[in-house]
Amino acid sequence: MTVDSELRDYHRRLLPFAYNIVGDSQEAEDVVQEVLNHFFMADHSHVHDPVSYLTRSVINRSINARKRIQAQKQNYRGHWLPVPVATDEAVYADIDKARIVSYSLLLLLECLNPRERAVFILKESFDFAHDEIAALLDITPENARQLYKRAKLKLEPDKVNVVASRADQTTLLRELTEAMIAADVNRIKQLLADDVLSVSDGGNGHRA
Repeated sequence: MTVDSELRDYHRRLLPFAYNIVGDSQEAEDVVQEVLNHFFMADHSHVHDPVSYLTRSVINRSINARKRIQAQKQNYRGHWLPVPVATDEAVYADIDKARIVSYSLLLLLECLNPRERAVFILKESFDFAHDEIAALLDITPENARQLYKRAKLKLEPDKVNVVASRADQTTLLRELTEAMIAADVNRIKQLLADDVLSVSDGGNGHRA
């Protein structure tokens, strides 16, 4: 396998982890590229399981990126809107789209702190066991269980409402992206539904 083929394969595997935790497509791309660049530019002959090593690196770097985003949100005037991955673009052709969480769930995940979000994503989207999550995040299995429990409580149906089913996500993402490009705030609100979240932009650098 050539280096280019390896890079594409790792990118395909790693991007869903980064995007689901970070909630921003460009930030997720940056995380994956930084991890891969560091890995291939350094001597990694001692790494016996590159996939596990890279997955752990991406997850932890994604948590740090998520912390930075949450810090920016505190000082940002407006509503912060997750930036979707345009999964219909050629660059994402090999991505396992089933691993990319729905946009509606991304909105709900905004109420979780970075660690809760990471644990919830790893458990729900990737079916990791708590001991696997603990090893990835360098915490105890019991701590992983508690973080998952807290996340589930924050996401209870009586506290939040889902915007659309997964079957509707392709259409929703396309229309939402078009509305963001057109700066159509009313359309964005309509797509996301007023009873879920009223938003007008996607944070610094992502104005609708």
